[in-house]
Amino acid sequence: MTIRENIFLADDEIPGEWQAESFLGAVLRVMPGLVYVFNQETMSNEYANRSIGVSLGYSQKEVAQMGADLMPTICHPDDLPKVLEYFQTIRELDDNDVAQLEYRVRHKDGHFIWLLSHDSVFERNSDGAVLRHIGNASDITLQKTSEDQALNESRLAAAASNDLTAFAYSVSHDMRSPSNTLLMLLSELMEQHGDQMPVDAQYLIDLAIDSVHRMQDKIDDVLDLTRLLDRNSDRGRVALNDVLAAVRQDLDAEIAACNGTLKCAAMPIITASSNQMGTLFQNLVSNALKYRDPERAPKIEIWDSSKSTDDGYVEITVRDNGIGIPNSDRVKIFEMFRRLHLQSEYQGNGLGLAICRRIATGHDGEILVEAAPEHGSDFKVRLKR
Repeated sequence: MTIRENIFLADDEIPGEWQAESFLGAVLRVMPGLVYVFNQETMSNEYANRSIGVSLGYSQKEVAQMGADLMPTICHPDDLPKVLEYFQTIRELDDNDVAQLEYRVRHKDGHFIWLLSHDSVFERNSDGAVLRHIGNASDITLQKTSEDQALNESRLAAAASNDLTAFAYSVSHDMRSPSNTLLMLLSELMEQHGDQMPVDAQYLIDLAIDSVHRMQDKIDDVLDLTRLLDRNSDRGRVALNDVLAAVRQDLDAEIAACNGTLKCAAMPIITASSNQMGTLFQNLVSNALKYRDPERAPKIEIWDSSKSTDDGYVEITVRDNGIGIPNSDRVKIFEMFRRLHLQSEYQGNGLGLAICRRIATGHDGEILVEAAPEHGSDFKVRLKR
């Protein structure tokens, strides 16, 4: 019996050949996130690790008994349509692609929590259609709550540092150590028993290792973000001409590699953190290079677009000729960990523009994006003069 034939069983019921890989069952039980296998034909969950009890309050048996009623029962009514649409997206994935979705589910005690799911094709039927998909889901309720609070810009600057510091402390102490241990266990499992395992078991472990790596990358990014936003003591007179010259120097090789151009007009002097201004504009230029139009070389222009009515403020525009951003996503892109594209298309954790927004609001300013006159985007950064 292979793992795939047995995925509908609870962890403590795994018989036969999988008992030989009881280490794998132990790893799945201690994973901090949900791991599940979903049957697209029966619309029912066939496997869930025990983290579902911690996150949602349901036992593995209760989830199995819900069958096709699982998602209609636990999914928030407003999110159920997009979840069903998401299942269709999964059916259209290539085998190596990973899709992701944020949605709300009802905890057994009645309250709703936010989940971020990463899903991939696990098995196809004889016609090549997706039969099962496998996924990993994380509780992002704290993150979504923080994002809702961020709508109140007058409180954002004061709350951001404390919230992020507390979050980074929790992540670094509560997740870094077990995630390192989990990665070590998974690697040891593959080294010691990988050649004895069915292909399905190896695939499942590889997916778990990738998930742990992504989790560790996000931990590191959040810690870097916290350290960056805590550095307010270096504020003073900043010549943005010097900031952009340093950005050009740092990204010169990347610009040349894609035959790109970066043109910077004369910039004003402002009161700010030099380090944070460098991070802000480097992220914007890097973003323009990453999301370039494959049909043409990237062209980036930066200039002072301040108007006479901008009393006490400057407005800096960063224009690119890239793939552009749909109007419906021009607010979402500044949210933490928000990604508009699959990981296989563009690498990253979705923090670059969130960092830009935090820096701008931390300087009593703002950042927004508009469509460029031609194809591309105009990022407008307003800062105190």
